[in-house]
Amino acid sequence: MLIDGDSLSSKIMEGLFGVTAMHGDATIRHIHHDWTQANMRGWKKPACCGVSCRK
Repeated sequence: MLIDGDSLSSKIMEGLFGVTAMHGDATIRHIHHDWTQANMRGWKKPACCGVSCRK
């Protein structure tokens, strides 16, 4: 799964993965995002839950 973090709110991730799980397993390959921006902090928890994140 490729996610455009600049266009998609981190608040919908749980729902997005719930719908995705109905169709099988999904692997996040890349979240396109400017991790240096302060307004993007909301992404760090859902994006890094159980996986490593590169800045």
